[in-house]
Amino acid sequence: MKKLAVGTVIISLLGFNIFFLYQNISLRNQLTQFESWKYIKVSTLNIRITHPSVAFSDNGMTVEAFFSDQGCRSCIEHEVQKLNSLFSHYREKIQVYLMSHNKSYLSRLFGATFPYEVISHRKSIFNVEFELTNPVIVLTDSNGTVRYFYMAKEGAKEKSNQFYQDMNSYFDSQ
Repeated sequence: MKKLAVGTVIISLLGFNIFFLYQNISLRNQLTQFESWKYIKVSTLNIRITHPSVAFSDNGMTVEAFFSDQGCRSCIEHEVQKLNSLFSHYREKIQVYLMSHNKSYLSRLFGATFPYEVISHRKSIFNVEFELTNPVIVLTDSNGTVRYFYMAKEGAKEKSNQFYQDMNSYFDSQ
C-alpha cells in the first residue's frame, strides 16, 4: 500500500512537472510571436539593421520600411497606401527605403506620397541573412535594433491592417 502511494505521488509530480514545462514553453512562444497579430516581436533575437545607407533617429522608436521591385505588386500597393496614411500623421517617425534601380517606382506606379531613399540591393539590410522580396516594415530603436518585424504577404490584408493599427496606437501613446 505504501509503495502504491509513493508511486502515485511520483507520477503526480512528474505529471505536474511536464504540465508546467509545457506552460513555460507556451508562454515563451507567446512573448516572441504574437500569433493573433501575425507579426513577430524580435527584440530578444538581437536583429539589427546594418545597411550603411539607413539612418536612425535619436528621437526614440521609428518605423523603417523596405521595398523592392521584386515582390508581390498587390502587397506593395496595399503597403504604400497604409504608409501614406501613417506618414501623414507621423512624418518624423517614418523612414522608407527602396531597393531598386527605378527611382520613381513607388511614387509613379503606386502613388507613394512619402519620401523614400533608393539604397543598394548589394548590401544586407539586417545582421542576419535575409532576402527582401515583399515589403518589410520594422519598428526600431535609435540603435537600429529591430523591435517588431512585419513582412507583407499576398492576401493577408488583415495582418497588415492590424500592424498599422498597432503602430498608430503606439505612436499615439508617445
